[in-house]
Amino acid sequence: MSDDPFKAAHKANLLVFLTEWNEFGALDLKRMGRKMATPTIADLRNLYSAKGAKRAGFGKYEAAGR
Repeated sequence: MSDDPFKAAHKANLLVFLTEWNEFGALDLKRMGRKMATPTIADLRNLYSAKGAKRAGFGKYEAAGR
């Protein structure tokens, strides 16, 4: 566990967004994706767009209700 989202994502395979807190909706996705083993997002709060995630280097983006 980490207070730093970028450290928490180090070598992760999946990011799951379960809250719409501002600090999660304003992450540098390019930086986040570079830290991950498999840049993939499950966005259950619709914080990001599929297009934005793809531009940031994420191979897969799934959102709830879209």
